[in-house]
Amino acid sequence: MSLIWQDEDGEFQRSYSITRQQKNQYTFLIKLTEHGRGSRALRAISLWESILTRGVLWHFILQDTSKPKIFLATGTGLAPIYNMISSLSEDVKKSLYFSVSTEAELFYIDKLHSIWNLDLHIHTTRQKVEWYKEGRIDIDHIEANPDTEWYLCGNPRMVSEAREKLMNRGFTKVYSEEFN
Repeated sequence: MSLIWQDEDGEFQRSYSITRQQKNQYTFLIKLTEHGRGSRALRAISLWESILTRGVLWHFILQDTSKPKIFLATGTGLAPIYNMISSLSEDVKKSLYFSVSTEAELFYIDKLHSIWNLDLHIHTTRQKVEWYKEGRIDIDHIEANPDTEWYLCGNPRMVSEAREKLMNRGFTKVYSEEFN
């Protein structure tokens, strides 16, 4: 969903992935940065203040199949992935590989652990954290059936590299969204 803001430099918009939707209420996972224009706008809003939006764009969507699904997410790329995983039937085989840089960047861990039948792999790339795997997700060592659906979201470099490796391994059902 694109949120439209007005500041001293004029109108601008930022797009955010929806983590959860209930009727006309939306939940987003947004990382606020120190100097980001959108972050400044978000910090300045008040509770119950209206925000102008420009439609919901659903181009990165979960396929309606019972095929096994593997999800790869970095940082707030977890937002649409969490939405997908939490809406899946318990019978669908699902795995999540989630990566952040440091322990301070970990979020939604309790919610992820509460999803029934989720094979969960959490990685930290710049800090060793007890209980989690250290280093980047190594897609070359993830075993999967040829009909597995792959969902990739987050850092553009991770998404493009993973997509290329998966296609080279013969996977054809690869869906992705890159953050700019």
